[in-house]
Amino acid sequence: MKPIHTIAWRSRMEKAARMNEILTEKDVADLLICEPATVQECARNAELPGLKFGRAWIFPRSALMEFLHSQALARKINKPTAKATKAK
Repeated sequence: MKPIHTIAWRSRMEKAARMNEILTEKDVADLLICEPATVQECARNAELPGLKFGRAWIFPRSALMEFLHSQALARKINKPTAKATKAK
């Protein structure tokens, strides 16, 4: 049987997740269309903005969305245009 504090913590985390403020590993994996293990590995390597909380990784929705947006913009800025490719 799990300790009461663990059950209470999970209940609070589930409530926060339902409010969409905090994403779980599974939520992020579903969003990025990958496996939760990939999300864990990226979080461990600081490739995703997550926090280790107990045994679980959690991801503030706003931080994750900002990170993904900045990565998409950086990729768009660094992507060569069709004209630049043809000029070479």
